Amino acid sequence: MKEVNINNLNQIANNINNLIEGLIKKRLYNNTFDKSRFLSIIRNGLLSEDKNIRKVSTKLVRRLKLNDFVDYIRFLLNDDDPTIRAVSILALAQMRDIQSFDKIKELYLKDINAVKIAALMYFGVIETKESKEILIDALKNGNEELKENAFQGLTWHTKDQDFNLMKEFILKELSNPNLAAKFIKSLTVVNKIEMIPFLESLILKSDIPDNVILSAIYVLSLKNINKYLLLAESILIKYFKEIQDLSKHLYFYQITADNLWEIKKIPLNEQYKISEIINNYFTYYKENELKYVIRTVRNLNPIFHNLIIKIFNLEKLSIDLKGELINFLASKNIDKTLKVLLLEFLNDDDLYIRELTLFNLLSSNHIKSTLAYIEEYLYKYEELHLKLIILAILYLNS
Repeated sequence: MKEVNINNLNQIANNINNLIEGLIKKRLYNNTFDKSRFLSIIRNGLLSEDKNIRKVSTKLVRRLKLNDFVDYIRFLLNDDDPTIRAVSILALAQMRDIQSFDKIKELYLKDINAVKIAALMYFGVIETKESKEILIDALKNGNEELKENAFQGLTWHTKDQDFNLMKEFILKELSNPNLAAKFIKSLTVVNKIEMIPFLESLILKSDIPDNVILSAIYVLSLKNINKYLLLAESILIKYFKEIQDLSKHLYFYQITADNLWEIKKIPLNEQYKISEIINNYFTYYKENELKYVIRTVRNLNPIFHNLIIKIFNLEKLSIDLKGELINFLASKNIDKTLKVLLLEFLNDDDLYIRELTLFNLLSSNHIKSTLAYIEEYLYKYEELHLKLIILAILYLNS
């Protein structure tokens, strides 16, 4: 591992300010984007004293696939901030950096849950005997979040896909149907012939919870086995019949928010019914219901997406609900006329929401008018880490 020079941190901070201001001026006067200067900003940002700049720089290394900065990311495994440690691990997982294995294992054994989850993602990508043993141990002894991510990591071990082991853990967790359903969803990347009869056997058992059955049908449908889709529809209709009971609404939305219910999978007449239910009961819904309502609407035809405006216009939105709206508005298949609502969150009072919005806008397919609107915030924002994300958007679009 190369030694990273961290001397003169004040000079680094000044460099970031000067580099950002210089790049903005050059952009303003010459309408050009200096990519090498931008990469220098990222390099300096990784060593900044400001944790927000370090965090954003680390996320950008991962999102922009800047693998040349691997030594800086390894260094950040020792950062005081757990979020930066977690993001650094995810970046190193993307780089498939085997050199960091021992350090990440050390962090996994002693760090907080968020860092452990990132480490499990890393062990899923790095296919070694030791990483598999760590994943298995997490599935045996970890909390629910760790088990979920460990199982997903296990499915990524394509060189040695041990379906019997996966099956064992699914059966063990059937008493916790939400977790078992998540395990099954992760099987979409598994290509073992014995998986098909196992999932079919779960579907046909009489004592298996509906969300487990729906997850199995979802995986089979992605393997081009569609004969159980009518069963999925009958489950949906069953919950429609019980929808007069307000206490059943949350579970109904949890089901209709499922990945299975893409536009083509819910008949249009049923989509109309769902939209009517949302309209009729809207004022009764608590935050948890509204979260799943947003996910449900994403699975409906774009003609129903205007339902989102009712939530957007609520007086007080929690950070969680704003996050759900941002994820919805950044989705590919939503009504394009709603996309403008995403830009509204750039003016939000909450710093996290503005950052989340910018990261959701981080792509290379913006039309000129949208790009110009985003660029205006280079001159409106004072926070350097937010300016850095905007510069990354311009980097991708230059």
